[in-house]
Amino acid sequence: MQVSIDKDCKFALEMNDKEKGELINSFCKIYNQLNKMSKWFDDGTVSIEQKEPYFQQLRNMVTTVELTLNLMLAAKIDVKEVLETMSLPF
Repeated sequence: MQVSIDKDCKFALEMNDKEKGELINSFCKIYNQLNKMSKWFDDGTVSIEQKEPYFQQLRNMVTTVELTLNLMLAAKIDVKEVLETMSLPF
């Protein structure tokens, strides 16, 4: 992996295919976990008291998804590649 700042002062990442694949897989995994957790948090039958211990974990997941997404954008990973990986049944 190579990190640089381009001529427009934007962060840029160069990654080989293996590194890109690992980043995409990590993103998909945490995104799926966040999606499940968000549905649970949206469930009106679950009390605030039950949800409260998991607020920090939810915040951490949102931060991780955002950071991973920004890394994928900096590495110029094609959205189609991410969507294709997310649609895999395994």
